[in-house]
Amino acid sequence: MSGPKDSDFSSLRIEREPEAAPKKHGKPRRQAPRIVGPLVTLAILGVAAWFVWPMVAPKLESWRAPTVETSIVVRTRAGGANEITIAAGYVVARTRAALAAKVPGKLVELNVDSGSLVNKGDVIARIDPSGFEAQRDRSLARLEQMKAEVVAAEVRVGISKKAVTRVDRSIEQAQASEQESQIDIIEAERVLALENRLQERGASTEDAVKRAASALARLRATLTRQKAGIQALLAEQDSTKAEVKGAEARVQVAAQQVLEAEAGLRAAATDLADCAIRAPFSGIVLRKEAEVGEIVVPALAGGGSSRGAVVTMADTASLELEVDVFERDIGEIKDGAPCVITLNAWTGVSFAAHVRQKMPTADRTKGTVQVKVAFDVPDARVMPELGGKATFLRQREVVAAPAEVQVLANALTERDGQRGVFALERGRVRFVPLELGERRNDRVVVRRGLEGGELVIVNPELALSDGLLVQTKDP
Repeated sequence: MSGPKDSDFSSLRIEREPEAAPKKHGKPRRQAPRIVGPLVTLAILGVAAWFVWPMVAPKLESWRAPTVETSIVVRTRAGGANEITIAAGYVVARTRAALAAKVPGKLVELNVDSGSLVNKGDVIARIDPSGFEAQRDRSLARLEQMKAEVVAAEVRVGISKKAVTRVDRSIEQAQASEQESQIDIIEAERVLALENRLQERGASTEDAVKRAASALARLRATLTRQKAGIQALLAEQDSTKAEVKGAEARVQVAAQQVLEAEAGLRAAATDLADCAIRAPFSGIVLRKEAEVGEIVVPALAGGGSSRGAVVTMADTASLELEVDVFERDIGEIKDGAPCVITLNAWTGVSFAAHVRQKMPTADRTKGTVQVKVAFDVPDARVMPELGGKATFLRQREVVAAPAEVQVLANALTERDGQRGVFALERGRVRFVPLELGERRNDRVVVRRGLEGGELVIVNPELALSDGLLVQTKDP
């Protein structure tokens, strides 16, 4: 018997969403429950938070951390009370020279190398002297020629002077003859006048008068010739005197040429001597600047293809340390004050020294003054350009005070009846109780609790506690 068409069981059927068409030759896939997706998401977020939180938590904590000011605990050195300040610098040579050629030429000899020790006057190098030897020989020949010119000019002066003497004597003789002729003329005039008077009286003849007149005329003609001769001798005298002056002038010119030739010879000899480059002082050769066979020229005339300096040397006895001292300390540093130099190249070695000079000007960009510190005793271990430090002392010998640990007084605080400081370790605060000693200006001596070099908080707040994360102010 068949049931009714509309059975009650049909109302109990669950309505399902139409399933996707099954894949060909496959079974239909079952759908996952809706709660699985959110659970997976929460699981992923939890894992991510597990890994990220250790990195995020310090950041969040640092944002909330208070900002504090810090200071370093100082540990003084033994004898520090005798020290003014410490300054760094480099060793330099006060006496230093770049030896260059004084004359141009080819370098034919070089007797040193870098590091060679030389004494004052030693021949370091030599330039080819052949050209300068030839110049010296030419100057010597010219000097001999000028000396011969002087001798010849002096001979001409002597001859001219003799000619002047001869003419002077001839003039003297002619003038004496002129005077005699004048006397003879006076006598002849008297005789002629007497003959004329006698003829008028009839005591003389006309021939006697004529003879007297003829004698007077001859004497007068002789006197005229004598005067003409004297004039000629005077003219000759002027000429010979002029020759003497000319000869003497030639002597002076020749003598001047001799001086010039001697100067030329000295210059040639100097150039020849300058072919040997000698050490101007005792010291050490720092660098060799040229090699044998190169053309060297004086430094001021050097070109791009020629050498100027041959070697660079320094006087080891003049080595000193140049340091820059801060302006705030320069007033306590006096000339001649004692110092101790330590060099970076020689660990654990100190050198006694003293202040040689304070430069008269400061460097305003650095706020320092350059001070030159000289070694008391030269030492072979000291070399130019070594780095080092100079410790400036108040006096040469003192009893060395023991080393001390000092902390700023405003870093001290009190917790639970104990005096101490808050030390900063890896960004977190830790209270350190201290045993304190006497006060040193703005610092207090720490007898126990700190070793020096620790970072402590200045002006600590009451809210600070162990383990608290803090931030430090930017310097």
